[in-house]
Amino acid sequence: AKRAVGALRVEFDYTSVRSGANYCDRVGKTVRTDTMHTCESVDVLSAEKEALLRGVITRIGAWLGEALAVDRLGRLASSGTCGEFGGVSVPDRYATAGGATGVDLAILVTAWP
Repeated sequence: AKRAVGALRVEFDYTSVRSGANYCDRVGKTVRTDTMHTCESVDVLSAEKEALLRGVITRIGAWLGEALAVDRLGRLASSGTCGEFGGVSVPDRYATAGGATGVDLAILVTAWP
């Protein structure tokens, strides 16, 4: 069978950027990182920080797509949780109906300290 090779198709999922037990939504909240961490003002995600995060990540995705060629996946599928310290739930679109199409790599983005 002939392999389909092409530019890496990266998808960033922002579902967990402003959620999860380890998300600092206010100063003083205790979250779990490699140790217990008390959220400070620098840890709280402002609209400006989120815009910067999304802009940088978008540029990284574009660069990866230009820099890397991969064997294309028919579907990207996963379920459960991903990451450490409780992780984040893998969005349903990767777990249902055989997974996501048109994606070779999905990165679940968080803004945890």
